[in-house]
Amino acid sequence: MIERNSVELIPAERASRAFSSMVEHVSDYAIFLLDLNGIVLTWNNAAQQMKGYTVDEVVGQFFGMLYTNEDQQRGHPTHNLLLAAQNGTYQEETWRKKKDGSLFWALVEVIAIKDPDGEVSGFCKLTRDITVRKALRDQLTEQKQRAEVTLRAIGDAVISTDADGNIESLNPKAEQLTGWTTTDAIGRPFSEVFRLTNDPALDQHPGEHELTSMLRQAEVIATLSPAVLVARNGTQYAIEDAVAPIRLPDGRIAGGVIVFRDVTQSRQFLDAITHQATHDALTGLVNRIEFDHRLERSLDRAHHFHSAGALLYMDLDQFKIVNDTCGHAAGDALLKQLSNLYRDNIRDRDTLARLGGDEFALLADHCSMDEAYSIATKILQATRDFQFMFAGRAFKVGVSIGLACFDQHTGSAEEIVRRADSACYIAKEKGRNRICVEQTDRAGTAWRNGDNEWLTRLTEAMRLNQLQLHYQPIATTHGGSGGFHCEVLLRLPDPHHGVILPHEFLPAAERLDLMPTIDRWVVHRVLQWLDGNREHTLGVDLCAINLSGKTLADKAFVGDLEVFFNDYDIRPEKLCFEITETAALFDERRSLEVINGLREMGCKICVAGFGKGIGSFAYLKQLPADFIKIDGSLVSVMAESLVDEKMVTLMHEIAHMTGKKTIAEWVENAATAEVLSRIGIDYLQGHWIAYPNQLDQPFQEMH
Repeated sequence: MIERNSVELIPAERASRAFSSMVEHVSDYAIFLLDLNGIVLTWNNAAQQMKGYTVDEVVGQFFGMLYTNEDQQRGHPTHNLLLAAQNGTYQEETWRKKKDGSLFWALVEVIAIKDPDGEVSGFCKLTRDITVRKALRDQLTEQKQRAEVTLRAIGDAVISTDADGNIESLNPKAEQLTGWTTTDAIGRPFSEVFRLTNDPALDQHPGEHELTSMLRQAEVIATLSPAVLVARNGTQYAIEDAVAPIRLPDGRIAGGVIVFRDVTQSRQFLDAITHQATHDALTGLVNRIEFDHRLERSLDRAHHFHSAGALLYMDLDQFKIVNDTCGHAAGDALLKQLSNLYRDNIRDRDTLARLGGDEFALLADHCSMDEAYSIATKILQATRDFQFMFAGRAFKVGVSIGLACFDQHTGSAEEIVRRADSACYIAKEKGRNRICVEQTDRAGTAWRNGDNEWLTRLTEAMRLNQLQLHYQPIATTHGGSGGFHCEVLLRLPDPHHGVILPHEFLPAAERLDLMPTIDRWVVHRVLQWLDGNREHTLGVDLCAINLSGKTLADKAFVGDLEVFFNDYDIRPEKLCFEITETAALFDERRSLEVINGLREMGCKICVAGFGKGIGSFAYLKQLPADFIKIDGSLVSVMAESLVDEKMVTLMHEIAHMTGKKTIAEWVENAATAEVLSRIGIDYLQGHWIAYPNQLDQPFQEMH
């Protein structure tokens, strides 16, 4: 024990009184004054409350008595004084002991006290009981560790961001799926690490991710919509994700969390299940249920866009012989081979289905009667040429095809199927292995006539000049000073139903071999009108007239046209003949001869319906033409469909590469016209440009 004489106590008492007056009201800190050797000179009431000792028990003692036995044995008290003397202060968090032996967690700071000469003369020791704070901190640390362990262990990927959308952390699953480590990703924009594209099966553009919207709107957003995550190395994963904000106590957004999972396998499994539910297991073709759904959608489009389509109902002939002779294995093999054969003879956009047994159906969307009949002819001929071999035996089969067309006037899908099925039955009744076209007059439902009645009516209309010619202006997109362009359209007046459109009577005219006569009548009437209306003729730069396949195959047509031009003082350069790919293929060799003859004469040629046939690009190089007219079924939806826009762009570019100008039909609104002009299409035609008008009326102004 250090003896305390009166001389020593005077300054100690004086210091104690001064110290007490300053710190009496401090309750959170135990405050000690120590001499240079660590002897306690005085302390405050808070120290007494915290430690449990009285003043007499502590003052004059070495302050190390307040340390735990372990710290005393390690010499920590003296070492702490040395560090404080060297650095001016020393601070630590550690366990401290009370008089009763209990421990508390303390924040301790030892501060060196220096005299006027800068020499250390003693120390001030501050101690604060932070046991509760340590318990809370330990609890938070434990919770954080649990969360981190959980995030590392769970199968979902988790990414957190700050309020600006910059990456703060990724759990291991997120690192695996994104291809980014947390170290590389921290601080980068969320969109750079979490790159999404839409499902390739959907015709959509990638948009703003929900995280951006969530940070802006401060709301939880869950999305199960199809999305594809593009990893850093380009690997793509189908995912489902949800995002939520991280809120501060005052409600402000501190950041966001996105949780996502890889659903690639489940999506593939679902796709496989869906495919099984919608496709025939034997042939891989669409089954009856899915076919009915697609027919309904096709009819809806026909009602909305005023388009046309066709249904081919096909029943195999002699299939039962193969099945009965060689067994079901042979029948199955035959069905699979024919399915592949039919796939090769249809357009990419057509839907081929097996309805059951030996029955097939083909849905041809955006398809005229002529095109549908051409497709049916290809299928019929391919079936006739096909020979089925099984177990060393050869079999020939046939197919009976019922063809029914539909448009905006068709009532229901059931009606279309019933009509096509009836036509197929008639084909079988007439001897099988043939095509039967279901004939329905569209001028009105009150009357229905056969081909003989059409023959009488059309012949009489030509004789009496009762067929009407209309024209529809064609606008240029480059704003040049060229003359007026238009297409001549044929109409048949009807006293009960107004005007009958060409698709109602031209199929019958084709079957009755009236088209060459009708085509000549139209050309003659157009030249006659141009010759008799010189005020219009001078302004007309090009007048387009449609030609049928049979006229193209008629070599006498060129000679007849020369006679027409001799009769009327009209330059051949003013006429442009529109032909379809189907028409050109009716008799390809003769068609090319006629086309070349027309061009040598000075007439222009336009390939109409481009992009609709299965061989459009191949025939683009072969057919000598000045224009191509891109099919309206592509043009009408391109403002809403990136795929159709790209297809139209490609057709335009290839046409220009081959020296041909482009015309887009079915331009029905300003948005479509704007897209077409941006692509560079040369000419536009459709109701937004101008409606058709009778040829004997003044030319209309166009948009």
